[in-house]
Amino acid sequence: MGWGSNDEGQLGLNSFSVKVSTPMFINSYWFNDKDIKKISVASSGQHVLALTEDGYVYTWGRGAEHQLGVENNFSQAAPQLVDPKYFNNRKVVDIQCGTYHSCVIDDEGRLYTWGFNGSIFNQSALGHGKNSWLTDLSKPKQVEALKGEFVKQVAAGQYHTGVICGEQGNSESNQVFVWGKGDWGRLGLGNSNSKPLPTPLEMYEEDENGTRKTRFETIRMGTNYSALIDSHGKLYMFGRNDGQQLGIETPGNYVSGGQFDGESTPKLLSQFSDRDIKVKDVALGESITACVTVDGRGFVWGKNIHLPHEVNFGKGARVIECAAGKNHVSFVPRNRQAIFMMGGNWSHQLGVKGNFGHQEVIKLTRHLVPGKKLQMACGSNFTLALSNLEYQFDGEDDDFTDAALIDNAGNSVEL
Repeated sequence: MGWGSNDEGQLGLNSFSVKVSTPMFINSYWFNDKDIKKISVASSGQHVLALTEDGYVYTWGRGAEHQLGVENNFSQAAPQLVDPKYFNNRKVVDIQCGTYHSCVIDDEGRLYTWGFNGSIFNQSALGHGKNSWLTDLSKPKQVEALKGEFVKQVAAGQYHTGVICGEQGNSESNQVFVWGKGDWGRLGLGNSNSKPLPTPLEMYEEDENGTRKTRFETIRMGTNYSALIDSHGKLYMFGRNDGQQLGIETPGNYVSGGQFDGESTPKLLSQFSDRDIKVKDVALGESITACVTVDGRGFVWGKNIHLPHEVNFGKGARVIECAAGKNHVSFVPRNRQAIFMMGGNWSHQLGVKGNFGHQEVIKLTRHLVPGKKLQMACGSNFTLALSNLEYQFDGEDDDFTDAALIDNAGNSVEL
């Protein structure tokens, strides 16, 4: 189901209504009644990828940059199947949207990308090299530079992409590769240079046995910045920081041109590591960031809040998942019987009526029935929820809870 802005058909409702203020279901007819395993939306994007349990990919929403993988560059208001022949008829196991491009991984660890392929001012994030610039790819193409690597995970931002490769079942072999536009230091390579091809990103640390390579297990990307989580649950951030979206105490270092607020190498968030808080996952928006910890706490920062602040969800609630859009975030509690939303609501992306700002935390609970699955995806002023829950909106607003954003001293903070 989806709600919020729908000007590019990104809600999948087979219409181009300007915005939808209450959650609406996407008809399973468009997926041939297949069960959906995962949905993906870029935080500042307007198109959607959906992956079925049996490995088929569907797309809808904005198509101007050929990011939908269909024969034209028109926006699509209803899900369209991406022809499996583009993936050599292999089963797709993971998907990821960038703002203007799309990525999938098949069951043999091969990466395919398509969509926006660069311009005079913007580097391609597809990873196919300089010779392919300036012509958008309308069909998925395997990233040849990663042949011989088994791609485990992919992340995508506005004009950059990253992967974690390695042997199946062996995280010790993990290797990060990044490519695309390098301004603001978003690639983490120590400079602002763009990279047309996958480039290794490595860090080293000291332990009792000497110097060793940091083993990263999770990679995430927002509009102009990136994050890595290592095997110890430590969170590293890099890239644009003009809204303090990196969660570090300083505004950032000089990177290039007039870009003073950025970090070009991964910076450890000591706010967590110094308190032995292990990060489970992180979601990156445009200038707002959210994360969940191993022990079920939720944190938010950015939008000129320099450091991570814990969200008090009330009554001892614990969360297991987070998502971030352009100006809003969501959290899923462990019981999967509610959705916590916070941030901007100018396009009704929080799922309630009213064009209010960032102060309230919304708890969507009305007629949610317990289920096994609940995954959130936040885009540019819209939200999607993948679930086997039933949601029936009866015309009344959901609850404004006693949930709040608090600092380390327990004081309430406005986002």
